[in-house]
Amino acid sequence: APDCWMRRSPITSSTGARHARSPLLPQLNPSSEKARLVGSSTHCTDVPSTTRLTWRKMAMISHFLPSTALMRPSGRCSAVAALLALAPQHGVAIVHGRYSHVAAQYAPNRKHPELFQPPSVRKWLHPDFLKCVDDMVSSSPDDATQSLMNLVRQETHEVYSFPLLTDSACKQLVEEVTNFQASGLEARRPNSMNNYGLVLNDVGMRESLSALQSYVWPVARVLFPTEGAQLDDHHSFVVSYREDQDLGLDMHTDDSDVTLNVCLGEKFSGAGLTICGDVGSPQHRIKSHTYEHVVGRGLLHLGRRRHGSDDLTEGRRLNLVMWNYNRGYRQSEAYFRRSYRAESRPPDAECVSYTHDRDYEQIRGAYPRGQEHNAAKAWCPPPLARYPGFEGVPGRYRSVD
Repeated sequence: APDCWMRRSPITSSTGARHARSPLLPQLNPSSEKARLVGSSTHCTDVPSTTRLTWRKMAMISHFLPSTALMRPSGRCSAVAALLALAPQHGVAIVHGRYSHVAAQYAPNRKHPELFQPPSVRKWLHPDFLKCVDDMVSSSPDDATQSLMNLVRQETHEVYSFPLLTDSACKQLVEEVTNFQASGLEARRPNSMNNYGLVLNDVGMRESLSALQSYVWPVARVLFPTEGAQLDDHHSFVVSYREDQDLGLDMHTDDSDVTLNVCLGEKFSGAGLTICGDVGSPQHRIKSHTYEHVVGRGLLHLGRRRHGSDDLTEGRRLNLVMWNYNRGYRQSEAYFRRSYRAESRPPDAECVSYTHDRDYEQIRGAYPRGQEHNAAKAWCPPPLARYPGFEGVPGRYRSVD
């Protein structure tokens, strides 16, 4: 931004290591096989302090791409941090050190060993999906698109669903997750918003899920030509909702370019997915659709789409979630120059977040018990994106509003 200037400074990880910062992420060309933490920070004349991203926050995702950027709004600017790594010959691999031993320890206790074998992934797939993907590979672009359109259902703008996994595959995945949870091995939670669930990449399923990604990629490429043009990597996990655990999930966006969400089961009531608009758009917090999960059916949307899980009323629901990353897109000018436009009107109540939104109390009333502390760090909407008549707490913009 013209009113911001870049500064260089070291960043310290939770292990005490210090890493140099660079302001030019797209131009970085890592040549070492060792992971390096690289980032940039901006300082704006209208923002008193730069947003900070710590190693602990960044390491919550188990597998980063070269030049992957994590961005959080801070007034007119963004604090940016990136974790760069280069694995021999292909991709990158950063595994949280605390959990690097889990896959090896769990291997002798696997309930369904075939789930950990990438060639078996083809057997997971619903026959209609498999036929569609095979047709897309062998057909002309126009015929491939038509074949896909016959399979998918558009739930709302840029949100699509389609049959993906068989009932038997869903059942096996649920049983494997349950088996791991009974093993007593330490598990990393999927992200900061889920208290239950499991990072499947940590327990030895990375390669199988990479195979699943390769089947989903032709679909993503057609539905999202920019973000889905290529899928280089993923962060894959299961989320769990149960009456005595997490009931739902607050409104949020994903740290992904394209998100795949598949219901695995089991029996449940409630727990729909409320879908709103894209972050940074005038419709960001305007309700678009409520999706009802169906076992085995995949839901595909952009990571920047705001969504949240409605409270479960009965039973238990497990979902496989795959955050897909496109390295080329994240290094492109289009990615780094995304704009944040003003909201067109006050948000719909269903789309307001108690974690992120400065006007939560004005729209929804009192915070849920134990969530009052979020008011001090709320960021949405940024000052320049406020709708007419906005009233809310300053949040992190105490010196700006």
